Amino acid sequence: MSNLKTNSKNITKEQLEILYNDKKMTLDSIGEYFGYADRQPIIRLFKNFNIKTRSRSENSNLVFKNKHNIPSKEELKKYLEIMSVSKIAKKYNINRNSLTKIIKNYSLEINYFINSNIKENINKEEYRDLSPIELSLIFGVGVETIKYYKKTFTKKQYDLETIKEKFKMYNLNLNGKGLVKQIKCVDQNLYDSISKLTKNHHLQSNKFTERIYRLFNNYNEDKIERCKYCKNPLKFYTYELGYGNSENNICKNCLSNHCGFGVSIVSQKLFNLIYQNLNLTEYDICKYHDLNGEFIIYIENDDIIKLSKYANSLNKIKYHIDFIFNNKIIEFDGTYYHKDKDKDIAKDKFLNLKGYEVLHIDELEYKNNPEQILNKCIQFLKA
Repeated sequence: MSNLKTNSKNITKEQLEILYNDKKMTLDSIGEYFGYADRQPIIRLFKNFNIKTRSRSENSNLVFKNKHNIPSKEELKKYLEIMSVSKIAKKYNINRNSLTKIIKNYSLEINYFINSNIKENINKEEYRDLSPIELSLIFGVGVETIKYYKKTFTKKQYDLETIKEKFKMYNLNLNGKGLVKQIKCVDQNLYDSISKLTKNHHLQSNKFTERIYRLFNNYNEDKIERCKYCKNPLKFYTYELGYGNSENNICKNCLSNHCGFGVSIVSQKLFNLIYQNLNLTEYDICKYHDLNGEFIIYIENDDIIKLSKYANSLNKIKYHIDFIFNNKIIEFDGTYYHKDKDKDIAKDKFLNLKGYEVLHIDELEYKNNPEQILNKCIQFLKA
């Protein structure tokens, strides 16, 4: 990044106030947002626009809240009855001293204590087949405490339905970091069962999440996901992304032939055909990437207020428009982009608010029926 990358004259006072006051961004993050190497250009702009900045203590509290997942008073009260301060601090990834201050600010009492009879009770017959986390919930202590008092656990093989039930019971996040380590910690039998059930599967990676993905999506042992273009096996990414670079099974090598620099090559071919079929006058406005650059619409503070229902899904500053002809907009939903439907809905609501009509074109529909989709677009623009 460079401090010469963005012309500060193009940054308005309103944009800075939205980012700083409404979206609670720091000066550093605003500088990074606009492509600067540090916050100095932003500080100069704040002085020029006479924008009041937060105090050091206010800024420190904001940074702390943004960095950590701070528990609510109700959550903290509940955990203080069954967990130690150290365990809660580790759960929320917060320094113990910081958590103690939060407890004090909430005016809460620490009611947690370790049952002195755990060692005697934990080895009773009724608890023999339970996992560490199940025992921790019964005795109200951490898994580490359970493992300290109980060294051996009954080995069991779970079937698929039991595995799914265990994930719900243990509240395991399939897309969370450290999932495998967490599984081993709370229930070694769960880890071993997943490994055994996927032993003969054709795996494309060493990731344990691929095994979980195949089980939960009912893959048979021989199933291999392949690229729809080159037919090579697709790489496995994460549980959320699955195989390939998109939901339509495209490998990384073939992806570059269909999407380039954030703009779909297929979409530009369609837009060129549309442009050739339009009889433009000197009063008509027509813009798209390959013709004369994408049309940009900036988001104003009033827009955010009017669309408060969609605030979390709205872009921060502006929208790039795929194709615009006067007050008609065509959005090309490619196979790699437009995965977040909530963001697409929010964008449509914003464009409608600004007086534009929007037509969405799905890439696969266009490939299957190019002439039909071309006619649909032309009719929409001329209506």
